[in-house]
Amino acid sequence: MPWFAKYDFVEVYDYDVAKKDFKLRWRDDFDKFDSTKWYASENWGFDGNSSLFMSSQVYVENGNLTLKMDYNDG
Repeated sequence: MPWFAKYDFVEVYDYDVAKKDFKLRWRDDFDKFDSTKWYASENWGFDGNSSLFMSSQVYVENGNLTLKMDYNDG
């Protein structure tokens, strides 16, 4: 550790049932952290999972959304 997950881009589509086709709603190329599309949780986890999400572990670097997973013994 630490481990990193890096995302170059994310695209979100809507599906048109009548046309049986997808239409691009938006794309994020991660030039910056766009808080209108994303939320970085702070000190949050959920039942049945030993993970704790920290906003300091989510950032944009070199055009990638980076999620850092690190060991915390406390």
